[in-house]
Amino acid sequence: MKICIVGKFPPIQGGVSAQVYWTARELAKRGHEVHIITNADEVEFGFRQYFRDEDHSHREISTTNGSILVHSTTNLGNKRFIPYANPDTSKLFGLATSVIKEYGCDVIVGWYLEPYGFVAGLIGLATDIPVIIRHAGSDIGRLAKHNELANAYRFVLNRAEKIITSTTLVDYLISLGAKREQIKLGKISKLAPQLRKSSKPLNIREFDAMLTEWIKRSTDDKKIADEITAMNLKLFTDGVIIGIYGKIGITKGNYDLLRALEILAIKGIKFSFVQIPCGTGESLRRYFKRILGSKSLLNNTWIIPPLPPWRIPEFLSLCDATCFLEREFLITFHTPMIPRKILASGSCMILSEEIAKKQVFKTNLVDERNCIIVSDPKDVKNLALKLEKLIKSPELICDIGLHGRYLSQFFEEQLPDNHFVDAIESHK
Repeated sequence: MKICIVGKFPPIQGGVSAQVYWTARELAKRGHEVHIITNADEVEFGFRQYFRDEDHSHREISTTNGSILVHSTTNLGNKRFIPYANPDTSKLFGLATSVIKEYGCDVIVGWYLEPYGFVAGLIGLATDIPVIIRHAGSDIGRLAKHNELANAYRFVLNRAEKIITSTTLVDYLISLGAKREQIKLGKISKLAPQLRKSSKPLNIREFDAMLTEWIKRSTDDKKIADEITAMNLKLFTDGVIIGIYGKIGITKGNYDLLRALEILAIKGIKFSFVQIPCGTGESLRRYFKRILGSKSLLNNTWIIPPLPPWRIPEFLSLCDATCFLEREFLITFHTPMIPRKILASGSCMILSEEIAKKQVFKTNLVDERNCIIVSDPKDVKNLALKLEKLIKSPELICDIGLHGRYLSQFFEEQLPDNHFVDAIESHK
């Protein structure tokens, strides 16, 4: 089958991009020809994953069984119109229609409503090819609350053949124009095989040169780039390694973690803090200034530029303990995949209670047995105490990480391989 997916894709950072990538890989593995229509090559640098030379071969696949071909929009160059905006919708539509004309497609998948789902709906209307819509959290939970965007999404949802969603969002989608018969409930699927097996630890020294370029281009601040580079070049020490990765922000718990680690550093407790941050230029600039303003943190902190999804297992293998401290997140049904990836890696997971309660296996999460649960990351003194106990007990970290991996193995084995792939294949 020939499948056209309009959506995020590496080097775009984030959970949706990673899900599209792993789904495309599975479709190709099953013998399908997958065409990715994306604007990934235009992603802003604060959210751009950095590829090493060997990483480019992971993006596209061409075998006797199946293939992935990536088609990305290009920059307008010196072409301008007033008021200026990057015409992503028009470019994606034009690119997709060209690809479909050249290769032909049996089904169109729009993954994330803005602008990809909307574009998929337009292409389906223009070509009479069936459309499947897969939404995420922020498009339905945040963008759809804007009246003009809601009208656009209503147009698309009303015309899709299938809409993949969860039970809790059925009524909301119907209020946005979906029909009950269009809705197909998505099932939790196994993590990709590459995320469930052991991986060699990442060598952070491999990214020193990339880091300077990434910070300079993402923040447009040479001074911060030079200072962060200097901080990163210090000898990477042994001992307990605490990690975190993903978008930075108040509700993500990044600043809570910085304050807690600062308490430990001032007390003279030795640890290494490694992180893969991403965000807007302003949010990154603010965050880096916070780190640079603390001498105690400078001595314990290393930064790695955003990495493609196939390298995340290497990062998690580097970390003795990995944090996911999201709290007071406005989109209540947001259920990130990062906790499952941490558990699968065997890194000791340090998790906010808010996110722990959102896990399907929440009743199996036991504090200080297979994870560390932090009731409120804003209570930085309590967070610091939990971190201190771990840092002073490396054997406890190993034991918790091992039991977390046992839980992951048991849980993942109960799940279907990839429910969304099955939903797409039903168009055969």
